[in-house]
Amino acid sequence: MKLEQRLITNGVIQLVPLQTRHQDLFVTLYSNEKIMRQIAEPLSPCVAQRTFAKAINNTGETRRHYYWVIQNTQGADSGIAALIMLPDNTAEVGVMLLPKFSRQGLPLQVGVCLFSYAFEFSSIERIVVMHKAGNLPLPPVLRELSMQCSVNEGELCSWYLPRHLWYEARTHAPYSDIKLTD
Repeated sequence: MKLEQRLITNGVIQLVPLQTRHQDLFVTLYSNEKIMRQIAEPLSPCVAQRTFAKAINNTGETRRHYYWVIQNTQGADSGIAALIMLPDNTAEVGVMLLPKFSRQGLPLQVGVCLFSYAFEFSSIERIVVMHKAGNLPLPPVLRELSMQCSVNEGELCSWYLPRHLWYEARTHAPYSDIKLTD
């Protein structure tokens, strides 16, 4: 399934499609041991640069990975959000933030934007989020986004959100309409 990737905003943050000018941010995030410890093994800077090149050049019909740069309320590039297409109309969402932006409530806002975008503009029926068990700030955010914990085994936690629960949840805060721009 291919999405038309666009700039997404909800009036609080902007998600800007990844562009060549974002290479340093991408490499910094993916090669930073402290940031990656809750996700996976950090990439070497060389491998992170190759991964970035693939991300920028992957625009075909078989595209599975979509990346956005997260801009906070002041317009600062604060991190990267990803939407990864999986089988069975499922997508995985991931967020990485630069440490200086970690306490601005950005994951909740990114979730609102990406979940709305995925459910409203594609045939995605389910969103999943996975993280290491030590990522203590994330579960309250995922619960606020109406996600359900499906697996909590040892090192890995897995959460899911079906389309119908998202639409039921959108009747109360923090959900807002998103706006798309080309």
